[in-house]
Formats: sequence, structure tokens, C-alpha cells
Amino acid sequence: MDYDRVGRTANAFLGAWLFLSSLVLRNTIAQQLNAGLVGAVALAAAIGAFYRWPSLRFVNAALGAWLVVSTWLLDTRSAATIANNLLVGTLMFGFAFMATGRTLAREGEA
Repeated sequence: MDYDRVGRTANAFLGAWLFLSSLVLRNTIAQQLNAGLVGAVALAAAIGAFYRWPSLRFVNAALGAWLVVSTWLLDTRSAATIANNLLVGTLMFGFAFMATGRTLAREGEA
């Protein structure tokens, strides 16, 4: 199984969902902008990591960590937004650290 593709694809979908959730979930302007920007950058980083630069996956790790922290730093009106940001941020962080194909190939050689 190609684990790096799973992680990058999952982060692309999470980024797209996060961007769309900024339009769907009612919240403060700060939370909407945060979700929209983090989602757009996460989607771009996941696509870049998928096709060209695998190290861009660490951008998604940083964005996931920021999303979790920003949930508590920025004003919010909605419990749904808190749950969404915590879940998406945690998943984004985790998927960013899935092993790349090159890492698995090196482990198989040993």
C-alpha cells in the first residue's frame, strides 16, 4: 500500500473540507478567515507534497497544530466549529507524519 498517497490525499480532503466549512459553519470573522486560509494552504501543500515536494507534508503538520491552538485563541460562537477545528487539526497533523514511499523502501532494504 502506498501510505504516502493516503496521507497526502487525506490532507487534501481535510484542507478542502476546512475551506468549505468556513463558508458553511456560522462563526466569527476571525474563525472564518482562519479556517478558510488554513484550509486553502493545507490543500495546496497536500497537492504539492503529493506530486512534487514530499517535505511540504510538514506544512500540513504545522497547520494542523495551529488549527488546534487557534481554536482556543480566537473568539468563537459555535461548538460545532470547536469540534470541527479540533478534529480536522488533529487528523491533519497525524496524516502529515505518515511514512513516505522512500522511507518504507529504505526500511525494506534492511
